[in-house]
Amino acid sequence: MITVWLDGEPLSFDQPPIKTKDRVLVPLRVIFEKLGSKVEWEGSTQTVTAVKGKTTVTLQVGSKVARKDGKSIPLDVEPITLNDRTLVPVRFVSEALGAKVEWDGAANRVDIFTK
Repeated sequence: MITVWLDGEPLSFDQPPIKTKDRVLVPLRVIFEKLGSKVEWEGSTQTVTAVKGKTTVTLQVGSKVARKDGKSIPLDVEPITLNDRTLVPVRFVSEALGAKVEWDGAANRVDIFTK
């Protein structure tokens, strides 16, 4: 099981994080909101937009290209839908919103630091 910690506190997800193509994906709403973003979901295009201060991040299910402040950024793994939840790459999302991310493979643990 993969765990995700934010500033020393464990995060709880109704859909557990998964690892695919050596990347950890987490449910989008939890990670974006815990990082202080306002989240909007456009169901017809399966696109999520998160805004934090002057930063805007957009991802689309099935697309390996994200946008940050209007600039295209290639992703190693695309967002997916699993069990009626949209999962996004935790490292990209966290770093795009100004956090630092560390992976502890032995513990299957993601640590996100905002301070």
